[in-house]
Amino acid sequence: MRILVLSVLSSLFLVPAAAWGQAPPDSPPPVPSPPPDLSVAPPEPPKPPAAAVVAPKPSSMTARWDHGAWLETADKAFRIHVGGRTQFDAVGSWSDDNVRAASPGGIGPFNDAVNFRRARLEIDGWLFGVVDFFFEYDFLNTFDSGKMVDPQDDFGGRTLNTPVPTDLWMSVNHIPFIRTLRAGNMKPPIGFEHLTSSRFLGLLERSYQFDAFIENGDNGFAPGIQLLDWTEDQRLTFQIGVFSNSRSIFGWNVGNDEWQYVGRVTGLPWYEEGGRFMLHLGVGASYDGLDDGNTRYRARPLLRNGPAALHNIVAVARLDADHQVRVNPELFVNLGPLSLQTEYTAVWVSDVTRILQTPTQSNVVLSPTGFFAHGVYAEAQYFLTGEHRQYGKTGLHGSGAATGRVTPRHNVGWGEHASASGGGIGAWQLGARYSYLDLTDGAILGGRLHDVTAGLSWYLNPNFKIQANYSHGWRRIAGSTASGSFQQAGVTFRADI
Repeated sequence: MRILVLSVLSSLFLVPAAAWGQAPPDSPPPVPSPPPDLSVAPPEPPKPPAAAVVAPKPSSMTARWDHGAWLETADKAFRIHVGGRTQFDAVGSWSDDNVRAASPGGIGPFNDAVNFRRARLEIDGWLFGVVDFFFEYDFLNTFDSGKMVDPQDDFGGRTLNTPVPTDLWMSVNHIPFIRTLRAGNMKPPIGFEHLTSSRFLGLLERSYQFDAFIENGDNGFAPGIQLLDWTEDQRLTFQIGVFSNSRSIFGWNVGNDEWQYVGRVTGLPWYEEGGRFMLHLGVGASYDGLDDGNTRYRARPLLRNGPAALHNIVAVARLDADHQVRVNPELFVNLGPLSLQTEYTAVWVSDVTRILQTPTQSNVVLSPTGFFAHGVYAEAQYFLTGEHRQYGKTGLHGSGAATGRVTPRHNVGWGEHASASGGGIGAWQLGARYSYLDLTDGAILGGRLHDVTAGLSWYLNPNFKIQANYSHGWRRIAGSTASGSFQQAGVTFRADI
């Protein structure tokens, strides 16, 4: 055994000489390597794989105040705004006795009221610099659920608040040759005062013609798709869209051939000093299939005395018909602190076969006939403190070319808050408007209206204002003793961020 172990160790440690770098005696001499060919470029080292293109991400956002709280990235590709508006109204109402009479054509009790006119929450912004969005809900729309329970209830049965969508849309922007493609619930592009936000109205309410021809029972918002474009200098804008004629505040509709084809063109032949001096001209038009084969044109007093389900109706024409065509030319002028605006709306209705309701008519069958209705208003606003009405040139992240937010030269402030707020008296604005509506044509007696409204607005800062209005209206209802005058005075406190 001892001899076997020694033999194994000897074979491990007594290695051949070649294992230590010594060539055995019979090995051939090594062959030298050829010299390098310097005329040939050395091969390039392998390139690392190309890095994948990664979309930017909002790694960090900062907060800033721009008439509201915004979060945004440094390159502004991502921007988020959370805000809302609240409008609180108090209105006193009175009229001639015969206007309130229960006889055919009367408007019924004409009550004083206190109510929240609007209460909306919104979140809007931009994603990746291309997509923008606006998600807004109004929590103080009303509907009447009680007429089914007690049709004789003068106070509208059970009038309930319900949340509904207003601006609820998404857009793809900066598309070559198109600019913007938008889908969702939005304002169809017709009417200057329609496309002006309720935050920026110089008087408490819009005119009769908006109420009769554009509001449409859906608050002026409709589900659809819209294209928006403008020239490089933003002096011309173009909008066209297809919408569902829902006549519903809930942003949906079902039915056949109930489409609205709506377009608008605007121009700025004169624009100086950032819009302080300017002239806006525009025209909107639509061809509308009717919801369930009928349509409604109605007007309310120009201050809202209570929730929508309880408003008095001073003129109305509800008709069975086939379709309607609307045309709406518009003009707006800024002359420094003075602004002037006017619009005219004409509506042609085809194949009217039944009068469903007017102040003095119901369920009247007609041979197919046409119906023409129209309205006009003229409005002037003047800033006693020298400001001017701001103007948005395009519909980028908005509804279209229209007036915007008022920014006082000096915000209201006193005492220890004077330096932070501006220490001024805010902006003071006088306003006046004449409004006319005609819903009477041939056998259809919807009524004729005139109104003069005067107002005073106090803008304490860009986000808060107090407004007071006085409205005096006259109605003429053919075949009724309920013609006469009605008046209102109201005040509102309005804030938005």
